[in-house]
Amino acid sequence: MGKHKSAADAAGRVKAMHDVGEEILKALECAKNGQVLEECIWENETIPGDMGALRFERCVFRRCVFDALSAQKSEWIDCVFEHCTFLMADWQDAFFRRCRWASCRLNGSTFANACLEEVQFEACAARSAAWSQALLKRVSFQGCSLQQAFLDGLKPKSRWTVTECDLTEVDFAKTALSGQRLDTCVIDGLRIEGTELRGAVVSPAQACELAKLLGVVIRG
Repeated sequence: MGKHKSAADAAGRVKAMHDVGEEILKALECAKNGQVLEECIWENETIPGDMGALRFERCVFRRCVFDALSAQKSEWIDCVFEHCTFLMADWQDAFFRRCRWASCRLNGSTFANACLEEVQFEACAARSAAWSQALLKRVSFQGCSLQQAFLDGLKPKSRWTVTECDLTEVDFAKTALSGQRLDTCVIDGLRIEGTELRGAVVSPAQACELAKLLGVVIRG
């Protein structure tokens, strides 16, 4: 009897998941016709990849997989992403305001030329992710793994912080780091072109390593 009930429950869950999947497809189709997707809560879903220039407001995504996401010029307002996977996601020229990524995988994703305002990245894995030539206004990276990421050529008015992040081999070419607190981060092998590090705050041990990077010989 117990086994029969369990099988019935499983069938119900499968049907519910199927129905939710259809709702997502319908919602995305409506959004492509100009409607704004508002106050959606999607959990444990695989989100179709091609979104185009859609607009999302006050949406929550938990443990979702964004499959080959293409969301160029999309808009995201007051959205939260928790424990989601975005592999090679394309957010070029997108706009984000008051959004938060927590414990997400963003490896290889791109935010090139995007505008991010009051955005938080917390405990995210973003190896080789790119924010090239983006505008970061009050953006924070906290406890993130950003090895070989691209934060190059950020817009001059960008204001952002990094705290306890792994910045190994991050590309900061043409991004001014004046005032940036790098002393809580791993900064091995930073990629720069010239004066980007001028005014950055580092620890004494980091200063020695950066001196080598800049070709300075320390004796004694």
